[in-house]
Amino acid sequence: MVAGGSASHCIFDGRVNIEKFAQETAADQIARGLLLTRRATINARPNLRIQADNVTAAHGCTIADLEEDQLFYLSSRGIEEKMARAVLIDSFIREITQLFGSGEEEEGPSFEK
Repeated sequence: MVAGGSASHCIFDGRVNIEKFAQETAADQIARGLLLTRRATINARPNLRIQADNVTAAHGCTIADLEEDQLFYLSSRGIEEKMARAVLIDSFIREITQLFGSGEEEEGPSFEK
């Protein structure tokens, strides 16, 4: 999830049901959110409903803005702040969208000046 506008509000209400007959199921659920403005908000509620006995399952959630140390690292290598932000945002989004790709590598945007 990416909340980028001045009044952006993202909501994630995830639910995984593991029924009683689904023994030896392995399930993971993670919700990641990126806040791009001070007023943007994200509400996330990962949820597992487990009725089976023999299950390996985990869930989690993390919501943050761009890390200052990552921006500093890129700027210390001569990358302007605007470009550094674009690289970090693209990396965040690409990690998610690659899960739904066709399996072929797609060429990303060019960050050349």
